[in-house]
Amino acid sequence: MQTVVRSPVLVGRAAELAEVRRLVAATAAGGGGSVAVVGEAGIGKTRLLDEIASAAATAGLTVLTGRAVPGGGVFRPLAEAVLPRLDDPAGDGEVVRPYRAALERLRSGTGPESGPGAPDQAVVLGEGLRRLLRATVPGGCVLRLEDLHWADRDTLATVASLTGAGPGLLVAVSCRPGPAATRLATAPGLRVLPLRPLDPAGVAALVAACRDGTPPAEDEVAALHARSEGLPFVVEEMLAAPGRAVPPTFAALVEGRLEALAPAARRAVEAAAVLGPAPDWQVLGPVAGLGEDEIGAALRGGVAEGLLVRDAGGLGWSHALTREAVLAALLPAERARLAARAA
Repeated sequence: MQTVVRSPVLVGRAAELAEVRRLVAATAAGGGGSVAVVGEAGIGKTRLLDEIASAAATAGLTVLTGRAVPGGGVFRPLAEAVLPRLDDPAGDGEVVRPYRAALERLRSGTGPESGPGAPDQAVVLGEGLRRLLRATVPGGCVLRLEDLHWADRDTLATVASLTGAGPGLLVAVSCRPGPAATRLATAPGLRVLPLRPLDPAGVAALVAACRDGTPPAEDEVAALHARSEGLPFVVEEMLAAPGRAVPPTFAALVEGRLEALAPAARRAVEAAAVLGPAPDWQVLGPVAGLGEDEIGAALRGGVAEGLLVRDAGGLGWSHALTREAVLAALLPAERARLAARAA
């Protein structure tokens, strides 16, 4: 039987799915709201946002989508989502006109005014967005903003000002755990949905869904759960590439994060991979060839990119396969040199 690469149904998220469908229904009925889907990479944030978008389309709502990216600049996800609406003649009426100067900052990518006499730009822009969307999308809409862990602080402040939403507006965002998620969680009216890894029963259900309902053997489920640590994306990747030590898409994800690191941070992460599942931070500096003042900043870079995590004993890996992917990205000579230093 041919293996399905992606599950055709969302598995293990019954409570979360019920909540987002409730929010969509409330928005379609003239209400509004906001929700943040929070979880690590591969946990299924995008898949849950896809379910929101699908339910919204069925309910007759328009979906406006934007995504934050590393170094994307001020207001990048908001601009991607709403820039076409700025040129809509319906958005030039008296209701929106007082906020046009603030809204134009989405086009120019400039930060807010500053100084003791300046208004709270996040509040002004948030209200302008509400009015603009109400004027240009009178049937109601979902403002879908992904990967806000990459967003600048002005974007986060504006999104936080939108969490009360308004009639016919549902704000649905996603981000990884971290400072952005912490900041958004304090916004009034925001419903936070933290996603957890799948348990063995969830993994079994996901495998069955990928195989047209054929249930997997218990030993296969145990191996997949242990190897994937319950991340749905990794389970699907392992099914699509059986026998591979590191699934290719997961390896590409890790390589992309390595490339985003400063050179010193990448050396620190590579040295940590050679040192094992629980690298000793006290020897990381010499192994990576970094001084005491450099190693701390370098490790913070690895944590910020979601490769390393802090735990009670010091440092760990965001996922067991992350370390293996980092090792696989090393050339044999590089790995041998780091291993010699570690020895």
